[in-house]
Amino acid sequence: ENRIVPPVSEVQPQLLSFSKYCCTRYQQKPVPVKWLKSYTVQDDNCNIRAIIFKTVKNRHICANPEDKWVNIAIPLLPR
Repeated sequence: ENRIVPPVSEVQPQLLSFSKYCCTRYQQKPVPVKWLKSYTVQDDNCNIRAIIFKTVKNRHICANPEDKWVNIAIPLLPR
């Protein structure tokens, strides 16, 4: 399971918006674009670079920005 956790410096994660959370590892298998509805780029305050996809079921998937499937999906989705 790919979890999103707050950066170590954050002490009150329940008060933060989703954008303040960090991916700690990547989804290993490609996800069909039809399952995705949008994406954001993880900010520089996190330990790894990642694309955070939001699925049509409102789940979040952490993906490696270097993966081929990620680069195919990004131009097809709104931010």
